Amino acid sequence: MKSEPRGALRQAAAWLLLGAMALAGCRPGPPTLKPPDDLPELVAALGAMGQEASVEALAYAAPVSSRPYALTIGEEQARVFAFGTPEEREAYMRSIMDRPAAGRPWADGAKVWAGGSLVVAYEGNDGGLVLIFDALFGDRVGVEPGLGEPYPPAVTAARKAAADRLGLDPQDLEATEFEPSFWPDTCLGVGNQGEICEREQISGWRILLRYDERLIEVRTDELGQEVRFP
Repeated sequence: MKSEPRGALRQAAAWLLLGAMALAGCRPGPPTLKPPDDLPELVAALGAMGQEASVEALAYAAPVSSRPYALTIGEEQARVFAFGTPEEREAYMRSIMDRPAAGRPWADGAKVWAGGSLVVAYEGNDGGLVLIFDALFGDRVGVEPGLGEPYPPAVTAARKAAADRLGLDPQDLEATEFEPSFWPDTCLGVGNQGEICEREQISGWRILLRYDERLIEVRTDELGQEVRFP
């Protein structure tokens, strides 16, 4: 799957990965993990991704069959509506999407995700946090997949790792191609001599970067926490 980067680069403070988030006109979305079923699973999933999260119950009126919470991650905050069952959440979302934006329990323009028994609404602009929710829940509610999305976080990690390796600025490296892949072990099929690589299938990305006329292949796991050069 190929992508031609276009548009301006935007710097975003990403909790999961540090670096610049490049805006694109059309790119494949990041691979998704199993969506959290409930609030404790969401907090645990964020913790597993290195994001310390806290939850506080809110007192204002919430959608029928749900309880509202403030989810704080670093300096950012999202609202979470926890329904009794996934079926109740699905029924509510079907009903509310037919209403005007003013009739929804989040601000117009908020980024909204739904999965399990949860609805998450985030009104901020932290690109790293948006990518984390994308990875956890998949496509946003009411957003056409792949339209105007930033690079998958693994591409940002690959550019940074390659730039460090070559003594370049990450912006000097163009991501010309990236596609989901499966690797045979925890070393992504590129183990070093004497390194112990556990045999298990790892989902991730195969990424091609260009610097001048040189092409650089990079392998990563799903979120770019493991980066290897064949």
